[in-house]
Amino acid sequence: MVLDINREPENHVASPYSNRDTSDWRAKYMAALFEVDRSRLHRLIREAEQIILARECELFANTDAQAERTAINNALHALQALRTCVGLDESDSPISVQSEGRNVRYRRKENVS
Repeated sequence: MVLDINREPENHVASPYSNRDTSDWRAKYMAALFEVDRSRLHRLIREAEQIILARECELFANTDAQAERTAINNALHALQALRTCVGLDESDSPISVQSEGRNVRYRRKENVS
């Protein structure tokens, strides 16, 4: 199954938080996902995680942004999987992963520069 994070669901209703706001995190995410230079990959994953978390905070109270929140969650899953697959150190990731059975939650770590 291929996930197209750029495609809006058929029943999507435009909100004030539209493509202009999503393009920054999506561009960083895609850059990290398709980077072939391993020496740059760690930095790009970290940058993508940081901008995605910032966007998630912006959307916190927006009830119209469910599709984007879902895309953000999927992107964080993919970045975590990429980080694991290429064997990158997770200690400096701005994300804390909490797994509870089939549920996975991503939280911003405290005191990570």
